[in-house]
Amino acid sequence: MHLLTEFQVAIKSAVTSEADPTLIERIEAQ
Repeated sequence: MHLLTEFQVAIKSAVTSEADPTLIERIEAQ
């Protein structure tokens, strides 16, 4: 669970840099 959380945070940071609201919403939904 902890590893998954860090993974999501890393993705969110990368996605935010790419400015992809769709992926951000999908990550938030999980």
